[in-house]
Amino acid sequence: MTYDLMAQFLTEAEEQIVQAESSLAILRRHRGDAKALDACFRAFHTLKGSTGLFDLAPMERVLHAAEDLLSGLRRASADVTVDVTSLVETVDLVSRWLDTLRRTGALPAEAEQAATLECARLKAIAPHANGAKPALAGSGPPPGWQVPPEFEGRGGIAIRYVPRADSYFMGDDPVALMAAVPGLCAVKVSPRDAWGALDDYDPYSCNLVLEALST
Repeated sequence: MTYDLMAQFLTEAEEQIVQAESSLAILRRHRGDAKALDACFRAFHTLKGSTGLFDLAPMERVLHAAEDLLSGLRRASADVTVDVTSLVETVDLVSRWLDTLRRTGALPAEAEQAATLECARLKAIAPHANGAKPALAGSGPPPGWQVPPEFEGRGGIAIRYVPRADSYFMGDDPVALMAAVPGLCAVKVSPRDAWGALDDYDPYSCNLVLEALST
């Protein structure tokens, strides 16, 4: 890619960052502002599309996760209480990366690890944005699930997460995702299906059920 193309990308990226920050400032005051939510979504969507022209995979992953969160919020009902301004941290991260890219021509060395953590944080928020209702410990679990006895009487939000068998190939880290749940105070990990013989073990298939308690 030419220097001129990178310079143009950085200029336009800064414009999208400003748009996202402006929209989030409005949403901080008026959480249900659909116009601001749409503008914020467009900013992330446009910036994500532009990163595809360059070798900026960590940034593209983070922007895609943020876009998914905003997409869920746009589809969700009015009673969803996700604090969309949690995306301020995402904007700050991407802005720092753009500054580094402008100075050095590359993302920082730790970008891949930072992207994994940020995507896990956003995905932990996303189920609420899509209208999912977590089970409240002590108020009745969803059908077919018995809250682990270790969680009984402790109060808080009980969560059960069954990753897809191909979650690793989808780029997900189920343990990191659960670890990113706010207020995490207890975790139980068990197999989805009974473990078979060691010779039959498939290290590329996720066979976990993760249950957790969040305050």
